[in-house]
Amino acid sequence: MPEPRSTSSRPPYARLHRITVAFAAALVVCFAVIGALPDIARWQISESLEDLGVRSTEIEGIRINPVTGRMEIRQFRATGPDGTEISIGSAKLNISLSALARRQVTIQDLTVSEANVSLRRDEQGRWWIGGIQMGFGSGDGADASESENEPWDVKANEILLANSDVAVTVGPDTFKAKIARLQVEALSTLRPDEPATLRLEASAAGGTIRAEGRLYPFRPDPGGAVALSASGIDLSIYEPLLASGRIKHVAGKTRIVGDVRLAISDGDGIASFDGSIGLAGFDLSTTLFRARSDELSWKGSATIRRSLALEAAAVLPAVKASGVA
Repeated sequence: MPEPRSTSSRPPYARLHRITVAFAAALVVCFAVIGALPDIARWQISESLEDLGVRSTEIEGIRINPVTGRMEIRQFRATGPDGTEISIGSAKLNISLSALARRQVTIQDLTVSEANVSLRRDEQGRWWIGGIQMGFGSGDGADASESENEPWDVKANEILLANSDVAVTVGPDTFKAKIARLQVEALSTLRPDEPATLRLEASAAGGTIRAEGRLYPFRPDPGGAVALSASGIDLSIYEPLLASGRIKHVAGKTRIVGDVRLAISDGDGIASFDGSIGLAGFDLSTTLFRARSDELSWKGSATIRRSLALEAAAVLPAVKASGVA
């Protein structure tokens, strides 16, 4: 006589059904978490910027790949504490999430386009972006257990800025440019004595600028050296800066080819140049004389030293030059 089947046993398809339901529920939870990541990121970005004093933040779209850590941001706009506005058309970056726990922003690659950004270096040597103070550069790998006031470190393998407007203010002087392409590699506060490489294509003052070289932005005395090529620069745009004291008017277009060294030391900005300068349609008026020339050329070296103190805005820089015209 056959044994009766246990009433507690269930057919195999019942267990399979339970596994399928559990797996489907897990997928739903995973997709829900992944789907919520953009909103979480938008909230976290807004909260972090608000802690820095930002008045308002708008982000039209965010996409995040949780596997690779790649993030894409579209139409970012923010208003800084002083009312300065920052706008970015699009940004794509790969960032190390584990490094954030060590108070380090480690970027594999960052691409920004259609941005409008202002940078300023104050008299204490601090950098501001869009009115937001950037507390970067401890250089000692601070960890999360230290005070929240400790500066963060930055390490970026590659940064690419394209089709963007940038204004840089150092002391009393502001320089504006339309960036066609700016590529910076090996940028790191962890190794301030190792150079970051720079390649630049830009337009400013009606002309074009190309530069390639090395920068040391996180040294106590920042500096750098670049090979520079510029043409069609309209001097009249810089008349408010150049026309002071006995100089009343300056105009003309210039072309520059040479090597430039930049440094900040003892509160002064220092620029050294070795190469050639050409001027077309040059017109200079002073309280003592007026000079005009259809074409001028000069080859030699020059050093310009200017105080970065704001009260020195109306003071002409100290210039030393030697060469052949």
